[in-house]
Amino acid sequence: MDLRRFCTGRRMSGLPLGSAAVIFLTGVLSLTVLPYHIYTEGAGVAWIYAGIFVILQIAYGALSFRLMRYARKNQGMYTVPSYFMARFGLSQPFRFVIAAFYIVIMLIIYSCILSGFAQIISGFDVGNYIICVIIVSSIGLLAVTCFGFSLLARAAVPAVIILSLTLCGIVANSVAKMGLGTIVRNTIWSDIQGSVSDYINVMMTGQRYLYPEELIKYLSYGLVVFGFLPMMSVFIASPTARMVKRGRRITAIFSIILFVGASFFGGISRALLYPMDTHESAADYMYAIAFKLFRGDWVSNVLGVGYVTSLILIIVIVSGMLLNVIVGIVSTDLLAPALLKKTRSSEDRHKKEQILIIAVSIFIAGLGAFIACGIRIEVHLIVFGMVAICGIATGPAMILSLYKKRMSGAGLGAGMMTGLMIYLALDSVELIPSAASESGKISIGEYIGIGAVIPAFVISLIVIVIVSRFTYKKDESREIMFDEVKNRIV
Repeated sequence: MDLRRFCTGRRMSGLPLGSAAVIFLTGVLSLTVLPYHIYTEGAGVAWIYAGIFVILQIAYGALSFRLMRYARKNQGMYTVPSYFMARFGLSQPFRFVIAAFYIVIMLIIYSCILSGFAQIISGFDVGNYIICVIIVSSIGLLAVTCFGFSLLARAAVPAVIILSLTLCGIVANSVAKMGLGTIVRNTIWSDIQGSVSDYINVMMTGQRYLYPEELIKYLSYGLVVFGFLPMMSVFIASPTARMVKRGRRITAIFSIILFVGASFFGGISRALLYPMDTHESAADYMYAIAFKLFRGDWVSNVLGVGYVTSLILIIVIVSGMLLNVIVGIVSTDLLAPALLKKTRSSEDRHKKEQILIIAVSIFIAGLGAFIACGIRIEVHLIVFGMVAICGIATGPAMILSLYKKRMSGAGLGAGMMTGLMIYLALDSVELIPSAASESGKISIGEYIGIGAVIPAFVISLIVIVIVSRFTYKKDESREIMFDEVKNRIV
């Protein structure tokens, strides 16, 4: 297997590409994070995930065609750093810095995914935590090393179908037993600020509770998709615009099903489990759900099998895709320029690429498992933060690089760094107690009311435009390529 097949697969069609995007970005949210948060906090949190599902469709349309065309014009473009190099002609040191940044962030996310899922699996009494980490890591390593992106994308097709059928089946079975009204009341009930139920109640009495800036804040988290979606090689792997369109339709159909199904699933779990204390643990919550399903009638048992099967497929596919992205960046952007530079024949290059993929895959999988064994933390607490950081650092740069002809490499670097620092500052720096809420200190993003995502995203866009205005140097070949990518019908 060469680097191209490893990173982008072979003869990929729209169905697996769209399914891979759904599983990678929303599979974990649909099965674990969204239902669990609705169970513990109420339907108000659904606005956050609604933003992610909606922006997924916008990002797919805004980024897909142009990235696909850049990939067709640059045969060595397999990753985001290699795209930036093709777009701006970056020097190797600059490319290495960007690649190292993504490797560190994605490795943290990968380790957190291993940690979170190992806690969930160990909750089913199938082994201790460390053994579960090793098993998940080994399965992902085997799938990635032997088959690369092709197997992962094709495995996403049955995974997203089983997940959708399971969620729809649980909802339909629960409606038949409980009634739709009970499920809706369980879904929207909450005792915290910003919930849908509170919003409806105060609107009926002529008051306001969910302020517009709160709604904007919740929906704005979807902006991280602009940075995180291109990390996976869905668009680069698309051979034609027809495949891109099919992939987008697949994401639209399944995203709606998963979002609605997962939202009702959260309400249904309240009827099944409440007032069970999950100890703020998604692992305990999922174990309790599976236990309840398997203790029911034969229909519930079938749904329980689908639930556990969906969980296993999502674990393997998501961890495998993260590993695929990390190994692809390490191999393509860090090691290949030095190790494969002097290779003359295609046969020798192919052998070296195979050895490189296997060696890097084993090292990254082992390193991720080692980190995961020492960070016994909930997946939804850390992964979302890392995704937001990665999205804010990359999203504005990705958008402008595809739509602004005279953007410079200096603008790229300045925008990425500024977006990252602004997000961390607004989300982490706390105000003094005298300016804080009664409950204690609050972050600057919380104080201004719209969070940290939108300010960081907008400021990053502005910085890129300003810096590019003063640092851009005319390059006719790259401007011609930009125009061809912009106007070409594939």
